[in-house]
Amino acid sequence: MAKYKFVIKEEKDKGYLFILYPNNNNNQEVGRSIYYLDRDKCSKALIDFKTFVNINKIDNDQSKFVNIKEKNERWFFEYIKDGKVVFFRYYGYEDEDNARKIISSIYKNIDVD
Repeated sequence: MAKYKFVIKEEKDKGYLFILYPNNNNNQEVGRSIYYLDRDKCSKALIDFKTFVNINKIDNDQSKFVNIKEKNERWFFEYIKDGKVVFFRYYGYEDEDNARKIISSIYKNIDVD
């Protein structure tokens, strides 16, 4: 069983996004996608994201596809595809190490359907 699960949600007046949660906690968001206009586009983007991470073996923060940033003493990550942010950490980590560790953990536990 995967350590994480993705959930597609609709946010009023914004659209659809996929959010990654630990399997044991639906309130602890690991990361989220950008918004999509409809559920079908969001579902396709989720499949594309999983494939993108797997094919490019994005298992550490040194990848050209990942940025780690500090803002207001919190640490965030972003996944970059075709020059655009496609998935990111919305709530910052307290330290840089946690932001770095989660990138590897996402890769090791992502299910590619």
